[in-house]
Amino acid sequence: MRNIYYKSTDVMTPTSVRLEVDESNSDEDFTSGNVDSDGCITVSLDSTALQYMFSIYGSLEVGDEVVMVCNRSDSSYTAVDAIEY
Repeated sequence: MRNIYYKSTDVMTPTSVRLEVDESNSDEDFTSGNVDSDGCITVSLDSTALQYMFSIYGSLEVGDEVVMVCNRSDSSYTAVDAIEY
């Protein structure tokens, strides 16, 4: 995991994470529009359980390896579950 993002109005609850994509171990092909120049995608965190996992109170930090299960809608991704790798 490269970054954890927060809203400027709520610095305690993460809203998304930026992840390095392992294309050889992914279920689908990512198009160039989804992956940035560093080989990363940004995934929204909509559930309170996932927000807690990536918050300062949770167990995941920048630099940790995680497996993300996501829903895709057009070019955006929303996390459904996360597993520390």
